[in-house]
Amino acid sequence: MKHLLIALSLIFIYSCSDNTSPAKKDSTTDSIPHPPPFNPGAYQFMIGRLENLHSRLIIEGKGDSLLDMYSEDPQIIQNGLTFYNGKQGVIDFWKKENPYLSHVRTMIKLDGDNEVLYETGIEAASGTAKDGDQEFRGSNKYLVIWKKENGNWKIALEMWNALPVSDPKDGD
Repeated sequence: MKHLLIALSLIFIYSCSDNTSPAKKDSTTDSIPHPPPFNPGAYQFMIGRLENLHSRLIIEGKGDSLLDMYSEDPQIIQNGLTFYNGKQGVIDFWKKENPYLSHVRTMIKLDGDNEVLYETGIEAASGTAKDGDQEFRGSNKYLVIWKKENGNWKIALEMWNALPVSDPKDGD
């Protein structure tokens, strides 16, 4: 009887104890890979370099190289309501664009995760119209969505809206 009482006591104590010791853990959740937390600072330098390359290719008029920076199914949404879809849309857009003398983007915010990044900022551009008679200059707010494809960051969506132009006569 004494042995039965001791055995029942041990069973009771064991059943009330915490069974989550390292040797007893459920290993199903341990095998799920967890990405590291998103750290925008780790991506800002890399995206900044990609933006510099993007601007340089625009200024140099290197459409084929520029096309390589876009995802498999990109979209450009130009100021207003013009949509350019797919790789052919990107080709069509950059063929019609005026030659740029300068193009600079300044990132304001970068957010996202390890697969998709959302970049917002301000860009300034200037150039000469294709007919060579008229110069243009402008500033835009922009949004670029970067998507990781085959380990490389590509532009999935690029859109901008013109910032208002102030007239020096207005005192702004």
